[in-house]
Amino acid sequence: MRILVIDDEALIVRSLTRLLRMHDVVGAANGTEALELLEGDAAFDGVLCDVRMPDADGIQLAGEIGRRWPHLLGRICMCSGSESLGGELPRLEKPFSRDSLLEQVNRWED
Repeated sequence: MRILVIDDEALIVRSLTRLLRMHDVVGAANGTEALELLEGDAAFDGVLCDVRMPDADGIQLAGEIGRRWPHLLGRICMCSGSESLGGELPRLEKPFSRDSLLEQVNRWED
């Protein structure tokens, strides 16, 4: 499984890469980098996207990803702190456990 992790905190990207080491994880430090990666190769099975980033609103970024790459529309999970999220997107609330992360990833395998 190939997973795109979008987060402006390098430590979080590294941590998620380690936690998901059984998968092919690609990290992006911001929304611009994520879109550039996807333009080059959108063959991802899932996307973990931070909500608050300096260059992009994660919710808007997720919407853009879903519009441009419809196969990812149901495969985006938002990662947030205390922000209240509306809408249909799944969410992992920071700090989340390894079990809840793997549970989300397993949904993408079904």
